[in-house]
Amino acid sequence: MGDDSGNAPARLTQLDAMRGIAALFVLLFHVDRTFGGLPMFGHAYLAVDFFFLLSGFVLTSQVEGRRVAPLSFLALRLRRLWPVMAIGVALGVLTQSLWHDVAGPLAGLLVAALLFVPVPRAGQAIFPLNSVEWSLFFELAGNAAHVLVLRHLATRWLVCIAAVAWIALLSQSCVIGSLDIGAKAPGWELGALRLAFAYTLGGAMGRHRVWLPRLAAMPWWIPLVALTLLLLGPSYRNVWGGVPDPLIVLAFVPVLALSIHAEPPAAARKLLRAAGGASWPLYAVHMPILLAAGHASAGSSPIVRGMCAMLATGTALLLACALDRQPALTPRLRRASRPLAI
Repeated sequence: MGDDSGNAPARLTQLDAMRGIAALFVLLFHVDRTFGGLPMFGHAYLAVDFFFLLSGFVLTSQVEGRRVAPLSFLALRLRRLWPVMAIGVALGVLTQSLWHDVAGPLAGLLVAALLFVPVPRAGQAIFPLNSVEWSLFFELAGNAAHVLVLRHLATRWLVCIAAVAWIALLSQSCVIGSLDIGAKAPGWELGALRLAFAYTLGGAMGRHRVWLPRLAAMPWWIPLVALTLLLLGPSYRNVWGGVPDPLIVLAFVPVLALSIHAEPPAAARKLLRAAGGASWPLYAVHMPILLAAGHASAGSSPIVRGMCAMLATGTALLLACALDRQPALTPRLRRASRPLAI
């Protein structure tokens, strides 16, 4: 991301903080799905939509306004994303080899996961070894569309694509009661609607970031609190016809806009950058760890299950921090080119 006003490092740190919050909410959402007891994180799956929005915003400066070779750009993205996801897939292989949750040959599923090839089977995740890989599949598809097509379109067309996608999401949410779509078959291809809305609108915002509101008097932490509040709450499935999910996704737009010019104090920046740095490893590795703990504690008392949930959560957080410190796995590129969606 270019420096528009001389305070780019502060703004990038703010985005790091938001990425860290979103990744933590995805983790807690899956803790609730695996162990129960955390209904307040029931619709935190919408953090993925925020990741898509953030990715379109940040990668616009990497793809547009300069000469970019599509294959080189996509190779760079794979180089940045693949190693950590491969570790998550390896953990998934270990979990599945012990508990055999999914049908099909493990070797075939491993090859598909490493090549980012979905395996749609009714009632199952399209990436059985590490279910969160679905969003990375769509993220890479969005990157390819960006460098090949979207960067050549006028901003008004990006906004039109986002508007049509949002209307489709609203319709779909009214039918099924939520926007928790894309990870499982059938209907996994509807995840493209989530990407189409958030990523293209993020790209439109990225083109005109200098025009986004500058609220100098607003405390820097207000957008972080707003994002947290939007992600908190039980699932609204079958409530009000599923309308709340699309409204929350739409509300991410002003939250991101207000974050761009926020300036965290120097004392907070190290912590916020660490949260952003660990967000991608946390997203990539947490699900197999939670599933392993869930299987190991199956049939145990609620106290034992709760302890296993806390142990798995702590393990995922520690592993994510450790992976972020490995330059070979998470190269410290410019902050603007760090992956934002998962």
